[in-house]
Amino acid sequence: MTEMVQGALSQGHRVAATLPPDTEHPPLEQDWQQNLRYLAWNPRSPLSARAVVTEALNFFESVEDAYIVFSADTAGKAFHELSSTEIEKAVDEEIKGLFFLVKEIFGIYLKQRSGILTFVHHDGGADVLPPLGAAVSGSFRALATALFAQYRNEPVLMRGFQSSVPEVRDFAQFLLGLGADRSGKTSGRWLKFSGRTGFFSFGRK
Repeated sequence: MTEMVQGALSQGHRVAATLPPDTEHPPLEQDWQQNLRYLAWNPRSPLSARAVVTEALNFFESVEDAYIVFSADTAGKAFHELSSTEIEKAVDEEIKGLFFLVKEIFGIYLKQRSGILTFVHHDGGADVLPPLGAAVSGSFRALATALFAQYRNEPVLMRGFQSSVPEVRDFAQFLLGLGADRSGKTSGRWLKFSGRTGFFSFGRK
């Protein structure tokens, strides 16, 4: 979510953000450049996920807050029109890629015995997602929910935020406003954004 990155930078945070190969960098204010590190990420590769986390560690020295963002594709094809290549790409990049990246981040958190992992889910306000998008969306939420339960006794704070509000900017501001809460009150569950003020955080300089 470009809005989240830009919002965090405008508040003086340092941000490391993944970008798939060949993705154009969003425009930034000149004085934000030194606080942003784009991390080239190939979701199909577990080695790339490890390299992303290593580069983030080098940039921050330690990683305490990580945000895994899913934005649903609400304009997908009908199921019978999907090609095998499109199905394989979605599974490899959006499901397997998610697992690879979360596993690497979580490994660092368990090793350092601290960290906050936030899952951000935006479904675009669609009543029903296209089949492929729905499968990816379900995998994202199911993985987070299972991690909440399996690691509830570990010193890692995990939480999820979900929004169906079409306006992404409002959701981004909600997340940016909530990030200072490290009390654990939101840990281990999904919270829904209704369009009102609300929660998020990045590493400060």
